[in-house]
Amino acid sequence: MNTIKYFDNCATSKISDSVLDCMHQAERDCYFNPSALYNAAASVSAKKEAARATVAKFMGADPAEIYFTSGGTESNNTALFGAAKGKRGNIITTKVEHASVYYPVAELKNRGFDVKYAPVRSDGTVSEETISALTDSETAMVALMHVNNETGGINDIKKLCAAAKKINPKCLFVCDGVQAFGKIPVNVKNLGVDFYSVSAHKIYGPKGVGALYVKKGVGISPLIYGGGQESKLRSGTENIVGILGFAAAVDGVKDRMKDYADRYIYFKRILNNIITDKVTDFVVFPTETTAPNIFTVIFRDIKAEVILHMLEDKNIIVGNGSACSSKSMVSRVAEGIGLPRNYAEGMIRISFGSDNTDADVALLGESLCEAVNTLRKLTRRSK
Repeated sequence: MNTIKYFDNCATSKISDSVLDCMHQAERDCYFNPSALYNAAASVSAKKEAARATVAKFMGADPAEIYFTSGGTESNNTALFGAAKGKRGNIITTKVEHASVYYPVAELKNRGFDVKYAPVRSDGTVSEETISALTDSETAMVALMHVNNETGGINDIKKLCAAAKKINPKCLFVCDGVQAFGKIPVNVKNLGVDFYSVSAHKIYGPKGVGALYVKKGVGISPLIYGGGQESKLRSGTENIVGILGFAAAVDGVKDRMKDYADRYIYFKRILNNIITDKVTDFVVFPTETTAPNIFTVIFRDIKAEVILHMLEDKNIIVGNGSACSSKSMVSRVAEGIGLPRNYAEGMIRISFGSDNTDADVALLGESLCEAVNTLRKLTRRSK
């Protein structure tokens, strides 16, 4: 059986061997409930707090500001619904947010909030001027992602947060950092945000665990009530194995992030050169202004789903947008950035991981171009 060449790391990443080793040991030895009163449980609780400190340090937070969750979706929902409780006014967001922000905001609209959708640039990012123009004395929250999960566009969160708070210092800034965490430098104190969501399975950690940064002093209500775990914000017996795996994943990427980024930018150049040489009528987002691990290419008059399966037949896996909404032929992001219909269905998202090699990337480029050209020839013949 041929080895799969995997290029959909934005959807999820392969868990690393070091994380697996950590989790296997935790499954054997750390089965005690950390809330229990005996010494063995206290030891597990201490390991949980050490993991919290590891995650906090990597994102520039204090450990007491980090709350473990089941992942990015829960973190985003907790921030939005937890911060909205007892408030009124308007929420500023965009139509290109991840579903775990877009749909909760839509629900908050049903509950009485006014929602303002900020227009975005061609890469899905938002300008300071736009946020300044939309923010007013009634703005309760601004919810913007750090890195767009389909285009790789990087929002300047520090400037956007400052722009909103300059006009309304009381508004809360919610940032979905799932695609940024472990890919570009993140320091939540420097960004100025009130909430920041991250997830373990995007950085070679386990699925089912993530974290929410809540700035000290910011009021938030829990979504889940019970035994009062996670400082009463997220009740339920803690997923110790997942939490320790999360910390191990952070340890695995924290000192390699710059090397990974340089390598992925080189991969982008390889792909861009191959595609430019062999295919016409396509769009790519500039390497300089997008996340290093994401290379999105959009082909005219091509259905991405067909290309995806043609590549899969060659044991090459790519994405066609957000894995949480990939069943839709045209993504909200494609529509939000204003792609014409004859391009909007042809969005291929390639996201690199630590296992990819130069040879893998070259094979991907050649196979992708072959698939596009073959499909276009077949389409012309059928007309």
